[in-house]
Amino acid sequence: LLVVLAPRSWQRGRPWVEVAAALGYGAAPRVRGVRVEDCGHFVMRDRPDELARLIARFAAAPGGAPVVLASFAR
Repeated sequence: LLVVLAPRSWQRGRPWVEVAAALGYGAAPRVRGVRVEDCGHFVMRDRPDELARLIARFAAAPGGAPVVLASFAR
C-alpha cells in the first residue's frame, strides 16, 4: 500500500507510525508512507509529475516494509 501525503496531513517531525495509526493505516500489513513537500492538501493537483513518479516507482517494486519513511522535496 502506497500512502502519499502532503505536509498538511503529515507534519515534519511527526513519526510515520503515529501518522499511520491516526489515519487508519496502522493495521495494514505493508505500507510505504511518502510525504511530498511543497504542496497543499491535494498532492495530485499540486505535484502531479512527482506523484506519477512515486506511483511508477512503487508499481515497479511494490513490496514494502511494515513502515517506510520517505520525504521528497522539490
